[in-house]
Amino acid sequence: MKLQIFNAENSLHIRKKETKAMVGISFKTGLITLNPPAVNALNLKKGDLIAMAYDEDSNDWLLFKDAKGFDLRFANGKKDTTSLVFNCSKIANSIMEQLENPSIRSGKMQLAIEPVQVDGINYYTVIFSSFKASNK
Repeated sequence: MKLQIFNAENSLHIRKKETKAMVGISFKTGLITLNPPAVNALNLKKGDLIAMAYDEDSNDWLLFKDAKGFDLRFANGKKDTTSLVFNCSKIANSIMEQLENPSIRSGKMQLAIEPVQVDGINYYTVIFSSFKASNK
């Protein structure tokens, strides 16, 4: 008999806390999530209005505060979370088209925490090359 033993010592999966600012996207629902490091780095809070822009020259996506933006809310309506979310299927679909892989259902990208300032507005670059699919 050749047994492979599974027990608490060798089978517990310890989930590491994310330390990088990340933007998660569900292509199915259009849900865009900012993880706690992103929320903290950009000093965001529930009720802030943010928008995204696509720079056709650099092919970069940018995140910024905007009076006409999307209303940030707690993830899943939970007040005890530090992730913030908003919905926009148009943004999600545009990013999915750029990925050129319609089978991807969700993923995340790193968010630069040093802004690029243009006309007094701080734009935070979503690092598209860092995209990792999760297909949940």
